[in-house]
Amino acid sequence: MPVTKTDLRRIGRDELVVGKTLRGDVRDAEGRILLSAGEVLQPHHVRVLADQLAAGVYAGPDWDASGEAAAESPGDVIEQVFRRHGSRQPTQDQRAHARHPWAVPLTLMIEEHGEYGVLAREIEVVTADISRAGFAFHFRQYIAQGTRVRVQFDSLPNNPRLQGVVRNCRLVGGTQHRVGVQFTGNDALAATV
Repeated sequence: MPVTKTDLRRIGRDELVVGKTLRGDVRDAEGRILLSAGEVLQPHHVRVLADQLAAGVYAGPDWDASGEAAAESPGDVIEQVFRRHGSRQPTQDQRAHARHPWAVPLTLMIEEHGEYGVLAREIEVVTADISRAGFAFHFRQYIAQGTRVRVQFDSLPNNPRLQGVVRNCRLVGGTQHRVGVQFTGNDALAATV
């Protein structure tokens, strides 16, 4: 649905902060998209927008005026994935939740417990498949069953975040492992991944 001038709301400079994820598309006075929802505002974006701010930059009805992403359940986030990455046609799978072979980019914060305490590391992966209950991805190292992860959906507006736990990890060849993660909890993480 096209955005009309009546749908636009002028954005103040205080709403465009370096390092923050855009809550919706940033538009010019004609409604043309200058920056897309979900992008993290970088210093060069602010410099480019500085000239536009005098004339006005605007948000459409997709802009989350609250400034905070609403807590989302895994089902809500996966529904967004369905809309963005594929159809809603179920696969012929005997599982409770049908798997979809979609390549969805994610950022994971992995919290591994070892002899020196908790080691946290951030990795970027692409799913091998995904369902309402969890997802699988390939990784070059073994990740122990029971390891907690924080999942950020980089391809969705507002980059929703969920918690998960590694349920299985098996060697598939060379150093590549297929890691299965199950979503846990009902709410998106408040912490930044």
